[in-house]
Amino acid sequence: ANLMAHAEALSESGLDEPQEILTQAWKLARSQHALDGRSTMCVLVLDARRQSPILRAANLGDSTFWVLRPRPDSGRLGIALKMRQQQHAADEGYSNCPYQLGWLENEEINTPADADTGIMQLCAGDTVVLATDGLWDAMHTLEILEAVAGGLKRGYGAQKLARSLVDMAAELSQDPLRSSPAVEAMARQGLVARPREAQDDVTVVVAKVLESGSGSWSGAP
Repeated sequence: ANLMAHAEALSESGLDEPQEILTQAWKLARSQHALDGRSTMCVLVLDARRQSPILRAANLGDSTFWVLRPRPDSGRLGIALKMRQQQHAADEGYSNCPYQLGWLENEEINTPADADTGIMQLCAGDTVVLATDGLWDAMHTLEILEAVAGGLKRGYGAQKLARSLVDMAAELSQDPLRSSPAVEAMARQGLVARPREAQDDVTVVVAKVLESGSGSWSGAP
């Protein structure tokens, strides 16, 4: 909580580079508080001051975001950008461990310099979905696309759309017979996978874009 409070204060002070917000927030959290826990961190800055709105991003860990966009040929919602989730490989000595800020056995796991960064011009009609792994672990890609498309068709605003995704992910994660993305990922690694692996805290933020840019992205995938 202190980490994100620092990030919010830095943004409100006028800092608009996500990588720098992430770096400075981590420095403040380290210097002002004893850190017993660990945290992933995803920072997005939506700049609507320009004629074409711009999204800047810095992501460290398995929280991430998608930019969803209607396809020009069919109007169906598709994925214009899917920022990757950062996971440590098994041969690094970690098991099912995302990149994160903090320490493990007196060693710093990751630093802000490990974050993926990028910049994208957004288009009118884009929907940005930023979420913790609780959403991506519980819902398949098609389910998320259908849920967002259905909410947009019903006229949901950004807040109501985010709430509907949280509720749907929480409900689906309780299904004892369901094969979720988290369960399938663990099974592919040869690990014992149980439905409860998809049960996690879920935080979702949604932004709808009303003005247009070129839609191009520069940065990490």
